[in-house]
Amino acid sequence: MALRINISEKDLTQSVEALSNTDIVFIPGLSSVKTVEQYAPVACSTLSEFYTAFGSFPVLFNAASAYDVFGDSKGFATDAVPAEGNLFDADEPDPSWIYAAKLLSQGLQVVYCKINTDAQINENGKFTGTAKDLYSQLATLYAAATTNLISKGDFDFKYLTSGGYPVFEYEANSIVIDMLNICATRGDAVALIDHTDNPGRALSASATTSVVYALNNTYSNSFTNGAFGAMFTPWAIYPQAVYTNDNYSAVSLPGSFAYLTSLAQSLQTNYNWNVVAGVSRGLVPGLKELHTDEVLTNAIADGYQNFGTSTSLNGIYVNAITRIKPYGYCIWGNRTLRQNGTLGLQAMSYLNLRNLTCDVKKQIYTACINLLYEQNTATLWTNFKSYLTPLLDQMVSGSGISGYRIIRNTSDSPTKISASIRIYPIYAVESFDITVYMTDDDVTVA
Repeated sequence: MALRINISEKDLTQSVEALSNTDIVFIPGLSSVKTVEQYAPVACSTLSEFYTAFGSFPVLFNAASAYDVFGDSKGFATDAVPAEGNLFDADEPDPSWIYAAKLLSQGLQVVYCKINTDAQINENGKFTGTAKDLYSQLATLYAAATTNLISKGDFDFKYLTSGGYPVFEYEANSIVIDMLNICATRGDAVALIDHTDNPGRALSASATTSVVYALNNTYSNSFTNGAFGAMFTPWAIYPQAVYTNDNYSAVSLPGSFAYLTSLAQSLQTNYNWNVVAGVSRGLVPGLKELHTDEVLTNAIADGYQNFGTSTSLNGIYVNAITRIKPYGYCIWGNRTLRQNGTLGLQAMSYLNLRNLTCDVKKQIYTACINLLYEQNTATLWTNFKSYLTPLLDQMVSGSGISGYRIIRNTSDSPTKISASIRIYPIYAVESFDITVYMTDDDVTVA
């Protein structure tokens, strides 16, 4: 019998495609697999690929390494070092391996780089080097004289991290500066900078022992390329869930991990130029608790962005992780480490616009590398634009930019194409100013 009332549907909306193929995370870490060379990054798209390349079990630390092994002249600043606890405990798993495995399990691609030598792994699969050895190798990886990570043709990633190893305030930020320089030289990547896991550290931006105070006062001159970096705070506890170990069923991971795991969740339904912050896209999945002795209130989090608070900030902002009731823990900030100073906030002060620009630059590089050595004709210019317009049109329809222009400039050589691409970004709302008026009802006399 035919239905008398038939209600059907057709979905005519456009599909939302997250550009997850560009959101690749670089992570340095340990591995016991001898077939992978030291300082040889390997791209992994799935967790199974990662297990195959670097082993299905993390390297353990053979002995405890305290922060004070660095000595007085080198190492971390005094305020950065926890009053109790080691940088690594004996038999503790390598946090970078867990960092990478968890991101892969959530759908983000990673480029993992083994930084240890095979001789540093004993027969039990444990790292026998010291924390000082590890940081020396980390410094070598990023040093200007030895790094090859600036080569966009060899390595593709958007986020450059130090994995589970904090680098802020280590040796006058030497590693931080190198990470920012790599991203600035490439032009298409962002360095996510992490401080030490010090739960006893003051949280208020005006406290002279806080991370935010140190960033704006002691080390502010170091961040000349801060527009290519971002910082999140504090560390937090997460379920480990990527290998079996009852003693380490939960693990403490840095603020950058909170951002990236929130990004992975957002990319399932949103474009990657949307702000990963707030209760809509910034909720941090799996976060059990913040690893801090104080309470990082909403007011403190706003202070890190300099919203209506009296602090000593000199124009470098940090993105906090705070609890918003009744929603849960979320990222509360969308700032790069740009020195804003007297110029105030500009486009590259915002992390989502930095990410958007990275995607545009990656697509420009793809266009140029595919068209090198082609004949310099009108067809070449048409082909060049055809590489860019689909992405830029998608950014317009996805409210990333309001418009764009691709302009061919006059060239000083017949073997060179000169062009300018103008994009007009759309900014995310960061505040509301609403007034509620109470008035007497109008009385009309007939």
